[in-house]
Amino acid sequence: MQYVLDLRAQEGGEISVVGGVETIRSLFAAGVIDALTLTVHPVATPEGRRLFDESVPLTRFRLLEGRTTSAGNAVLTYGLR
Repeated sequence: MQYVLDLRAQEGGEISVVGGVETIRSLFAAGVIDALTLTVHPVATPEGRRLFDESVPLTRFRLLEGRTTSAGNAVLTYGLR
C-alpha cells in the first residue's frame, strides 16, 4: 500500500492496480481510488465473495465509460461522486 501512496505523491501519469477483493478493499480504506474499472462476466454462480462489504464505507459512483467485449463481458469504469 505504501508503494501506491508514494507513487501518488509523485508527478506523472495514471496509476493502474490490478487485484482482487482484498486489494480493492485496502485501496478504498487508504482513500487512493479515483476510478474503478470492473469487468462483468455474463455468468451466475452461488459462490464467490462480495467486492464491497461492511469494511468498505458507503461510496457513490458515477459511470465514466462502459463497453462490451466480443465475448459479452461488460467493462465498466466508475469514478467517485
